[in-house]
Amino acid sequence: MSAAPPSRGSASRSSTASNAGVRGARAAVSSANTTSPTVHLDSAEFATGRYVDRLFPDEASLEGVDVAAENLRRRLQVVTQDIRQLLRAQSNDNNKQQAQDLEATKAAIGELYTRISEMKAKARTSERMVLDITQDIKSLDSAKRNLTHTTTTMKRLQMLIGAIGQLRYLKEQSKYYEASQLMQAIGGLREGFADFGRVRQIAALNESADALQRGLASQAFQEVERGFDSQGMLVGDPRVMRDACLCAQASLGDGQRDKFVVFYCDLQLRAYSAIFQLNDDV
Repeated sequence: MSAAPPSRGSASRSSTASNAGVRGARAAVSSANTTSPTVHLDSAEFATGRYVDRLFPDEASLEGVDVAAENLRRRLQVVTQDIRQLLRAQSNDNNKQQAQDLEATKAAIGELYTRISEMKAKARTSERMVLDITQDIKSLDSAKRNLTHTTTTMKRLQMLIGAIGQLRYLKEQSKYYEASQLMQAIGGLREGFADFGRVRQIAALNESADALQRGLASQAFQEVERGFDSQGMLVGDPRVMRDACLCAQASLGDGQRDKFVVFYCDLQLRAYSAIFQLNDDV
């Protein structure tokens, strides 16, 4: 049984479907070449399924899938190249920014170094000022110390001159007790001028004081001698005799005291010496 030949209507529908498929494939290719899908590709709301359905709305349009894929691959290459250019440009911008940042950092470091150098210079200047002030203070302190010592020495010198004049007056008035007290004070004042022996004025004062003390010792000894008679009896004022002894000891020390002791002993033993010299049997 042979197959019946296709009718005229069936052939017409097949031709129509074939034509529709060709038109769908062309539309897919055309859509792949247009920028509209790219807009969708760039969109944040892009959906792969809807995009594929738009490219291939029916089975007939699948005939252009190879062309569409090739177009998409080319489009991908273009986009990839654009991305590379953007990345390269961004890298260049970053390098420029890094270079600018580096220069800014160098400038900041240079400014910081300059400020530190200025601070060091100011510190050295301040240190020199402090050293100068310290040196001035030391000089002023030395001047003050020397001035104080000089003032004290001048006062002591005035006191020594006055004391020697007063001692001369007491010697003339035979005031032995006051003279003994004053000679002790003169001895203390003269100790302060022990290092000034080569100064002519100080040497003259020392010689004058020594002469007065020797004169007072001699005068006091004479006063004691007049206070006793030839028999060794006390005839003078006991108070004056005591003051004379004190004055003699203050003027010449223990040596003068020994002189007074020897004198008194000889005076008291004088009668016994005469007795023993006249009578050998005694």
